[in-house]
Amino acid sequence: MLRHLLPAVLLALPAAAAPPEIDFISLHSAAEYASDASVGPIASVNNAALLYNRYAQLLDRDLCADVKAYADEHGGWEDASWAPEGELAERLAASGAIRGYLRAATIEHADFGVELELGIWATLPHLAPMRDAACVLAADARRLRAAGKPDAAAMRLAALVRMSRHACEDPVLIGSLVGVAIGNLACSEMQHFARSGEMTAGARQTLSGALSELEVDDPFRLREAVGNERDIFLPWFSAVLRDSDQAQVREIMTLFGEEPEPELLALDADGLIAAADRARGYYDLVAKVWDQPDATARLKEIEQLLESGGFGPVAKAIGASASRVHESSDRVEQRIADTRRALREAVIVRPKHALPEGEAETKRMP
Repeated sequence: MLRHLLPAVLLALPAAAAPPEIDFISLHSAAEYASDASVGPIASVNNAALLYNRYAQLLDRDLCADVKAYADEHGGWEDASWAPEGELAERLAASGAIRGYLRAATIEHADFGVELELGIWATLPHLAPMRDAACVLAADARRLRAAGKPDAAAMRLAALVRMSRHACEDPVLIGSLVGVAIGNLACSEMQHFARSGEMTAGARQTLSGALSELEVDDPFRLREAVGNERDIFLPWFSAVLRDSDQAQVREIMTLFGEEPEPELLALDADGLIAAADRARGYYDLVAKVWDQPDATARLKEIEQLLESGGFGPVAKAIGASASRVHESSDRVEQRIADTRRALREAVIVRPKHALPEGEAETKRMP
């Protein structure tokens, strides 16, 4: 579209005028992706991260904030009764970024290129926009349900499920926890939908299909992510210390907070490396009991030993609360199972006539 627009704009200018400043983002968002017809299988891109990063630039941060505020004012996401109205609904309907995220979610894999070699200093700038976009997609699904477009609403909730899986493809714990948060939101909205009396056969097929793509066991790779704290962070920490003088060691201590434990501050580089090696024992024990029937209780016992210094000062400073992570894993797996059951039991209604989202009604000439 732009290659047709630009020559006409330039020809209309006086010869001495400077080229105009064109808002490419607005043109790209409002025109090319104004309809759900732009959503479909992507053949030209095989890494969803490229599209997530692109459409994060188009995502209206004010819209994200306003959606969250609106949800909070109306009882939160657990309250099934509200849907965006008025100006907020209009802004959601006009958002081209939503279609961009829908397109990204159709791609099987996402590699965000996390620089694991940087250890704890690796940046994860994609996670916050994904959480923001998840709220926007969930709100837009409510808007569409209220407008009598259940199939378009289902498309957005299915995208949430796929986004949740994409968030945890990089082997870091925070990514898996963001995946859990998005997955919980998707399941909550699907259950509201299933109990609403608005579910069509097509919408149920879309939602069930998306859920079927999640692994039954540890769908957000939390077990693996906790193990990667040991396999990625501890070797990086030791390698950095081997190349550091005492002043750099003191700087590294800031990783453990503004006031690290005195036991840590008393160690030189060699002592810290030894403490990091000792910390592996904590993660080894966590991995050993993770799949046991009484895993959560046993993990809490291991954490008591951790807090008492049983695995050394480095483990005490950095060890993730494995019991809370395990409880998150159990809860989200149960919520997925509950959502599958709610979809199976949903009352199916015949779809009402509705145009695809974003397409305008036109009158036929006689």
